[in-house]
Amino acid sequence: GSIVFMISDFIGLHQGWSNQIEIMSRKFDMIGVMVRDKRDNSLEGASGQYVLGNPYTGDDMLVDVKTIKESYARYAREQVSEVEAIFKKVGADFVHLESDKEFVHPIIKLFRLRQQRWR
Repeated sequence: GSIVFMISDFIGLHQGWSNQIEIMSRKFDMIGVMVRDKRDNSLEGASGQYVLGNPYTGDDMLVDVKTIKESYARYAREQVSEVEAIFKKVGADFVHLESDKEFVHPIIKLFRLRQQRWR
C-alpha cells in the first residue's frame, strides 16, 4: 500500500473537499499535514489597522486588529479542529505543524503512534 501525504495550510478550501479526502482514504493510507504560520492561527503581537484583500472577489476591507483578534484566533482554532476531525473521521492520520516551531518531534510522535497501531 501507498502512503499519501496531503500537505497544506487548509485555508480557503472549497466546499466538498472532505468528500475527496474520504475517497482518497479508501484507496490509500492518508496522512494530513497542516503547516501554518503563527499569523494563520493568531494575531498575537499585531496592532493597528490593515487593509485586507479578498483574493476571490478583489474587494478590500480596512480592519482594526484589536476588534477582531479574539474572534480570529477562535475561528482559526475551530478550523484546525474541523480539519483534524475530518481526517480522523475517515481513518486518516493528522499532524498540525507551525512554521515557527520545530517539525521533527511532532512527526516522530505521529510515526511512533502509527507503529504502535500496526503491532
